[in-house]
Amino acid sequence: MVKLTKEDIIFEIEENLFEAASLWASGRGGKYFEGEDIIWVYTATRTMNQILGALFKAADIESKIYNTLKRFKEWGVPVEWICGPTTKPFDLGDYLVKYGLRFTEQWTGMALDMGQPLKKQEVIEGLTIRQVDTKDDEMLKKWIDIIVKSFDGWGEDDRHGIYSILTDAAKTGKDKNFIKFAALYNDVPCSTGALYLGSESAGIYFAATLPEYRGKGIAGELMLKMLDFALKKGRKLAVLHATKYGEGMYKKLGFKQYCKLDVYATEGYPT
Repeated sequence: MVKLTKEDIIFEIEENLFEAASLWASGRGGKYFEGEDIIWVYTATRTMNQILGALFKAADIESKIYNTLKRFKEWGVPVEWICGPTTKPFDLGDYLVKYGLRFTEQWTGMALDMGQPLKKQEVIEGLTIRQVDTKDDEMLKKWIDIIVKSFDGWGEDDRHGIYSILTDAAKTGKDKNFIKFAALYNDVPCSTGALYLGSESAGIYFAATLPEYRGKGIAGELMLKMLDFALKKGRKLAVLHATKYGEGMYKKLGFKQYCKLDVYATEGYPT
């Protein structure tokens, strides 16, 4: 593997996010648009609607923001706008606030060079890790339930939205690069994660652990299992977008911080 520069890695941190976004539009009625200066995803549900990759010229900023947000207002759904390290202009967030969006959180763009040996997996008595098949409806619902219970602000709209997106994606085969995992402790599903196998990197998404199962090393072992899977699929770089709650665990696994991504949202988007 050719040694990647910091700029290469930052590019992949955003690029995997852009590639994965197309999956969210897989549900019935969903739409995905990738233009020269903007990417947006409409899921036809009230969750996972996103705007990304803005590269606006100074003269077009306000009209671009207005027209992009107008779509989602007409569809009657909330949307989050993600501003990453390559977003232009650099102060786009100030304009978004002016148009009624609120700053919700900051993600840390992190990456792990899997060309180096991974941390050795531990044996936790009672722990099993398995892939989640979308066709296994009961397990899929349990997987989603863990995410909804673990993510602040998520509720029934998100539960139904994620279920609809993933089941529709499975019917068309659009989820072939999206691999879901669950950790079971004494046969009880308690922790989740997913890999998006992008063209050059493996992105980690939907990492969640029920509160009563945290601090036992379960999430870390689940991540190691996922990383080993990605490595066997030929991906030598793992990327993720960590919240403040997960950043410490990822550092212990060897992930390094490369950039920040600011997240803004319209009213009604879970935070």
